[in-house]
Amino acid sequence: MVNISKTLKLLFLLLLFLPAPVDAYEVDIQLVQPATGTYGLWATESAQMGKHLGYRAAMHLQYARDPLVLSLTQTSGAEEEVGALVSNRLDASLSFTVALWEWVEVGLSAPVVLQGGAQGEAFDAAGLEVGLGSLSAASFGDVRLLSRTKLFGLGQGALDVALGVGVVLPTGSAAYAGEGALAFEPAFYLSSQKGLVTAHINAGYRYRKDATIETLTISDELFWSMAATVDLIGIRGEAFTLSALGEFYGRTP
Repeated sequence: MVNISKTLKLLFLLLLFLPAPVDAYEVDIQLVQPATGTYGLWATESAQMGKHLGYRAAMHLQYARDPLVLSLTQTSGAEEEVGALVSNRLDASLSFTVALWEWVEVGLSAPVVLQGGAQGEAFDAAGLEVGLGSLSAASFGDVRLLSRTKLFGLGQGALDVALGVGVVLPTGSAAYAGEGALAFEPAFYLSSQKGLVTAHINAGYRYRKDATIETLTISDELFWSMAATVDLIGIRGEAFTLSALGEFYGRTP
């Protein structure tokens, strides 16, 4: 019989020490990470936890047009666009989360990245080396682990507060599809439900290795998101529901 615990530990160690390509530009240009929690929305997590040993499995699809375009600042101060490093990107992320004792949730997401459309001739003409040789049309992205713990709850969902931490494992195998080093994301989660309306607020800090693209340096980041849903058909927890959703998110450069 296979020892599942030992197998998971071995897999974790392999992911942790998996080397990134030497010449890869080690930054993930995907700014929106999918929520993995039981009551999470698109990119916003909930402070409410699922029932003990309940689980959620999902797949998120995200498409971006021109997510990475390089511009140069002229001596006059004007900006001149050189071209797109990545013209099209599609992320397919599989996620799985399990709830424990209605106070803790542990989840992970693993993306497959399709990207391309680099305007190589424009960068060659400008004499810029931007890692086009490390681009791959299809590659694995960084695996993300997320653990959240509920601190307290008031009323029947009137206010729930949780803390959590995400760990990004450097499994990305192509330029602009992975960080190339561990990243840590401690965060704060707040949720409130009243009647058919539920609101969530997330805020956190991302500790990451500095990455440089030409003259742009990407360092640690603050990130945030807020969202609200209105149940139109059914009640949350039923087999079928239809809700209206509004969501905002961002991060510092």
